[in-house]
Amino acid sequence: MALDISLGGTSIPTDPDKLQDLKSDTSLTFQLVKTLEPYLQGTLSTVPNMQKTSVAYSGPQHQLTLPDSVMIFGLQTSASGSVDTQTTGSLDILNSGDLGSYTDGLDSPETKSIPLPQGFSYVRLSLKFSLSANVSAKYSGGAYGVKASADTKDTYSITYCKAFPPTTKVIDAIGKTFESFVLPFTSHTLNAMQNGDYLFHDFDGNLNFAIGAYTGVDQVLYAGQGTADVFKAFGSPLATVSASVKPEISASASLDFKMAYEARFEAVLSKIGNAGRLHLFKSDKRSSTTTLAAGLTISLNAGVDLKEKVSDHLAALKTSVVNRVSDPTGKQTLQSVLDAETSKIELQKYADEVTDKLTSWLNKANGLKANLQIAIENTQSKTLLAGYTFSNVNSDGYKDAWSAAIAGDFVKALNTGVVALDCGSGLEQEYQKKTSVNCNIFNLWSMNSWSQFGQSMSLVYAGNNVFHFVAQVGRTTQTNYVGSMHSMDFYFSAKADANTDGRLSDTEITLNLAMNAKNDKKAIEKIALMLSAIDQSQAISNTVRDMRAFATNTNNPTVQLLVKIPVTGFQRIVADPKSGVHDKTNWDSFATAADDLDAWTLHSGLSIPGQWRMYFKTYKAWQDLNVGEQGSNSPDRNSFNSLNSWRSDWPGLDTATKSQVIFSMWAGQRYMDFCADLQQLATVTGPDAVKPAWEDFLKLITKAIEQDTQIDFLRPAALATIRQCKGSTFALTAPSPATPPADHFAVGITL
Repeated sequence: MALDISLGGTSIPTDPDKLQDLKSDTSLTFQLVKTLEPYLQGTLSTVPNMQKTSVAYSGPQHQLTLPDSVMIFGLQTSASGSVDTQTTGSLDILNSGDLGSYTDGLDSPETKSIPLPQGFSYVRLSLKFSLSANVSAKYSGGAYGVKASADTKDTYSITYCKAFPPTTKVIDAIGKTFESFVLPFTSHTLNAMQNGDYLFHDFDGNLNFAIGAYTGVDQVLYAGQGTADVFKAFGSPLATVSASVKPEISASASLDFKMAYEARFEAVLSKIGNAGRLHLFKSDKRSSTTTLAAGLTISLNAGVDLKEKVSDHLAALKTSVVNRVSDPTGKQTLQSVLDAETSKIELQKYADEVTDKLTSWLNKANGLKANLQIAIENTQSKTLLAGYTFSNVNSDGYKDAWSAAIAGDFVKALNTGVVALDCGSGLEQEYQKKTSVNCNIFNLWSMNSWSQFGQSMSLVYAGNNVFHFVAQVGRTTQTNYVGSMHSMDFYFSAKADANTDGRLSDTEITLNLAMNAKNDKKAIEKIALMLSAIDQSQAISNTVRDMRAFATNTNNPTVQLLVKIPVTGFQRIVADPKSGVHDKTNWDSFATAADDLDAWTLHSGLSIPGQWRMYFKTYKAWQDLNVGEQGSNSPDRNSFNSLNSWRSDWPGLDTATKSQVIFSMWAGQRYMDFCADLQQLATVTGPDAVKPAWEDFLKLITKAIEQDTQIDFLRPAALATIRQCKGSTFALTAPSPATPPADHFAVGITL
């Protein structure tokens, strides 16, 4: 029978022969408030965006039983049959904006939206139903599937978004949306949807997932201690390593982990052409009349040990690296380098770290819940778990794949071969973050042949899923770092995209700060101090707190910090040609960072009067010394080369203390030079973009080490640069407090 739909005093016509799932032997009556009545005879494009009206089902309680559905859908009558006293749902019209939003990511949650497809207007109809079993089982699919309502008062929302040309009349679009309304958990759901349509619904259930597609190399970067090294690499005859690659995904049968998850879920089903996409979320909704004890059961596929599984990935990782090179000789060279005994040690470090990350992720921290489950449940919003693509609803095998999906067994659906797992989001993305790697190729510019590269190159695992391919070029400054840090790198890197003619084009350069400490509590505390000095936000404070607790409570702890500064950050730095207000700003930033990190050599133990100690840290002191040295009226940071300078009106100090003071000032001057280089880098591209002042700065630091001083200027230089390049927002990735790592605490910041 036809639907009986009224909006205010107007009847909305529908064709009973075109009804999809809102059909019954008796008439189904719906009442809509008159909010949309002024627009009924106009087109959808004339309606104010998101104009909304309430919908009430005013007929008797009714159950929709579809022969191909595992569930029975119950329509509940509104109180007194009045749309004003209780609603069954809502209807609104969308001409712009988003159809919905969700959270993607557990360690670093990111809000994403489902944008309105271009060229469409939408009518969004949401109705509430109770769900009861059409089969006699706890779950619709047996061990898995949707769970029936324990109480008819417990309702679930089903929202159908129908796409229309914007020129469609409003009254016609409303009628067609009711006609086209489809229900989930049926064999015809996806087939019945039209191009551009969306279906949103929530349910209680138990689902069988599989994740763990190996992803290999995420990206390859050309790197160097100086920016000129990076630019010159693009012209190297060996620059045939493509950085613009997509993660590799193994066949669905090789997914590493199965997980059965019992919880409240939400699903979004969309239809584009003949393809369908299904996104599954952990719901942010809670049932008021039923209690579902969420539980997550995780098991390894094929019954293998986790460490064995990760070790198996090493061969695939090496293949992934080699496949990034287009030159056949280059492939052979990289393969031989990766097969070397020294490389095997570095590769095993990666395997051990990944095993630790996955073990921490999957283990039950409190004996009751896995850390992964705790991380999921700690999110306060709708969180993406997995995304699936059904490539063609008309293909062979689709029926079996869809039947398995609506029964809650997505492992079985994947094994049909007609369903693809979306690797770029949800739990699969979280797995990728823990297993995929980035490769930095240092000093490629200096090599003329793959044979030369292979003989001089060594593989170093830098931690935090980063490998360094380092070609030695005889620079002592490239492997000597400052102070008592266990390990600290400050280097440039850039992606390189292969053109059709095989040449590489240069793209944005990134400045990287990497700090590592293993089983060294003092070095870990320096990393914590650096992190806390970067920003005063609550997120940073919480991460520092967790890092210190980790270092205190963990045997043989490893802590890693990686900060990435894109060229947009460099654009915030301004320098003067010789000296001036901008240089003073840069000096002050360096001096403040040195104070905050307690990195000055001008400590109270030296025989420097207090007021002079403060003066020697200022830009004014550097100006006075510089002018006195060159005999000019104006300071020039390009003309200050003597470490033996000392003004006659300065206090008489011993030679060693004078040396400490001058080293401090010279370091500040080199930092001002570095800021000038960064300013140039932000506006100029090409091999001559930046002169190698950074190498001069490293030489200064190396000389200080050779003289057994305790100068540690690389840390304040790094901190000052980060502070000056940092905008109002930044991306932070860190272990979740709910899922503490076993022995690796890795933090990443992208400005």
